[in-house]
Amino acid sequence: MNKSFTCTSESETEELGRRLGLALQTGCLVFLDGTLGAGKTRLVKAVAAGLEIDPDTVTSPTFTIMFPYAGRLHLVHVDAFRLNDLDEAEQLGLDDWLADGCVMMIEWPEKIAAVLPNPDLRVSIKQTGETEREFCMEACSEIGKAVLEQV
Repeated sequence: MNKSFTCTSESETEELGRRLGLALQTGCLVFLDGTLGAGKTRLVKAVAAGLEIDPDTVTSPTFTIMFPYAGRLHLVHVDAFRLNDLDEAEQLGLDDWLADGCVMMIEWPEKIAAVLPNPDLRVSIKQTGETEREFCMEACSEIGKAVLEQV
């Protein structure tokens, strides 16, 4: 199941992310695809709001690789861009976070996909204008399908 959403402003992106955050379920794994500056972290901030996490506390984990946040559901935001090999990814203990029921959103998942389970949802973000973005969401599991139906 696939759905596409076009957001023409930051406020529309925030609303889409908030709705996604409200729909996410325990242990949901989300892969985020998009070029630098496409809006991956902005979407995660908006998802955080839907998970009852202060979005102002959410920052890009580019240099720290991973940030956990406590909310209605725990959120783990991972940026795999700077990981050099799969051993580094395995040392993060991502499986443990997922087993604990955290929602996990991973930027640049292709770098570490070999050590991850299949995602429940894949979100591809394409910048189509200065503030306009196209979000293509693909449900990759029954959980992802249920989430996407609610968004």
